[in-house]
Amino acid sequence: MKDPQSQSPDNSSHIFIARQPIFRANQKIYGYELLFRSSLENFFSAAQDGDQATSKVITNSYLLIGINKLTEGRKAFINFTSELLIKEYPALLPRESTVIEVLESVAPTPQIVEACANLVRKGYLLALDDFSYDPSWQPLIKLAQIIKFDISTMSRAELASQVQTVSRKKPLRLLAERVETMEDFEECKAMGFDLFQGYFFSKPKIIRGRDIPGYKLHYLQILRELQTENYNFARIAALIASDPSLSYKLLKYVNSSYFASRQEIASLQGAVARLGESNLRKWLYLMMLSYMAEDKPSELLRLCVIRARFCELMGERLDRKGALTGKYYMVGMFSLLDAILDQPMATILEGIAFSPEIKEVLLRQRKSGPLYYAIIFTRAYERGKWGMVSKLIDILKINTDELPLLYDEALTFARQFDIKE
Repeated sequence: MKDPQSQSPDNSSHIFIARQPIFRANQKIYGYELLFRSSLENFFSAAQDGDQATSKVITNSYLLIGINKLTEGRKAFINFTSELLIKEYPALLPRESTVIEVLESVAPTPQIVEACANLVRKGYLLALDDFSYDPSWQPLIKLAQIIKFDISTMSRAELASQVQTVSRKKPLRLLAERVETMEDFEECKAMGFDLFQGYFFSKPKIIRGRDIPGYKLHYLQILRELQTENYNFARIAALIASDPSLSYKLLKYVNSSYFASRQEIASLQGAVARLGESNLRKWLYLMMLSYMAEDKPSELLRLCVIRARFCELMGERLDRKGALTGKYYMVGMFSLLDAILDQPMATILEGIAFSPEIKEVLLRQRKSGPLYYAIIFTRAYERGKWGMVSKLIDILKINTDELPLLYDEALTFARQFDIKE
């Protein structure tokens, strides 16, 4: 990918990509739907050739960014138009990692059915997107391995009826889309869905009367120590030394390929020195969150790190004076603390002495300033809300050319922490 400074003002060749996680019933990652945009100009322009733009963006994403980097070796769900299906463009992509999504706007003509049948014979998985049953879809239902229902578009009774209709075809996996709460997740699981797409994992499931467990309060106290501007470096180092698990993980981290060191670091003191104060703080933030999120999907932690880095990179561009250095990362990292602890954010923040700026942004009380804009831009980008992204770019005067590189850097940054399922 070219350096953004060397690219022309025409951003038609740029790749804007977000990814939405798709979970199994055990909340482990099955794959990601890749949300593409080739441009943020003329967002809904009727003059834009959708097939040409889609084919270019898909090809570039595999060649320039790399599909494994985007999906970390899991399935990639990608939408295809009628024209692209007929031309069998999906066959250019690896069948081991690609799930072909047939858009709801695609008419199930004999030509489309034959093209999909050819792709299935070649070993591709076929998914029907935003599905609503009609007898004309029967030929594609027979070919599909996955059917996606947008649960926000129908009542639960209608959803259950449609599920019963298509479930006669075996084997078939049902995927619930727009699952935004744990209640949605549990209801769909009871109906027979085994794949789930949405951000239910990033919202807290509040349990009334439940206190934060004592050991998690201990981690909050460590976070309190870490977030001060000039924290006691020796005290934090001693804390690591007193915890065998932390010590082991720190040594493993600094000796990983991410640091590309020729000399192995064998001592804790050497590891602390190698990281430096800023990186040590970031690493400990993640360790504390990982301990508190032990009963949560690992994707929640991964999203914390991606948000933190992307928010930090956005902050560097929004706050030229650097007045809030380091706070952008913290806002991104801790923006999901309520989901991790299943407690209201206000309750959690009572026990952590965050600065007023950070508290106001996390509580969504502040509606202006670079710290606020950095996190709302990050949330919009990660969910592929390109209309909102486009509006914010106009408001904030962000260099559009840089955005794909910043998101790629955030994904790369998250991989260094080796967050496992």
